[in-house]
Amino acid sequence: AQPADTCGVRPLSYIVGQNAAATYQLPQGLPVRILYSATPRTQDFSPDRINIEVGADGVITSVWCG
Repeated sequence: AQPADTCGVRPLSYIVGQNAAATYQLPQGLPVRILYSATPRTQDFSPDRINIEVGADGVITSVWCG
């Protein structure tokens, strides 16, 4: 089963595989956290927040709620 789409991330799945610069095209006002591979991160969970994971090569590897 897929996790619930509590933050509306499914329509943004098209950015996976794109350069991190694609995040600049997202609508303003979204609760977004961009996570780079070497950056420390908190473990807090916010169901309304969109998380965008960016690999060391600058390519978006995944998007999810939390």
